[in-house]
Amino acid sequence: MFRKNDYRCPRNKDHSFLCGSVMLGALTKALDSTCLSPLPSEPYNGVSLEGIRDELGKINKVLWRTPSPNSHRFSDLRSDELHPCNLKDEIDDMLKAHELSSGVSMEDCGLDAKSLK
Repeated sequence: MFRKNDYRCPRNKDHSFLCGSVMLGALTKALDSTCLSPLPSEPYNGVSLEGIRDELGKINKVLWRTPSPNSHRFSDLRSDELHPCNLKDEIDDMLKAHELSSGVSMEDCGLDAKSLK
């Protein structure tokens, strides 16, 4: 999703390239430090939903800034705004979407979205 050329930042379309780049980098680095990279293959020995939940819980929330309309320089952090997009929210949204589509709740799998924050 973040890798696609037509990715649009859901909060501010003017920051789409920067937002997608930061989110892709954060996701790539986060997955590189989990059991999900490289993707496990059948028979999934040593992989469990609890293990995946624990790995996702280790992913840090990345905070970053975008230039505010009043900023004259990109590096002027005093006038730059904290960008609202973050990987934790994306992970929570994906887990909730999977819960709704599969009929299995996160609680059934031992997952708690609040513990991932």
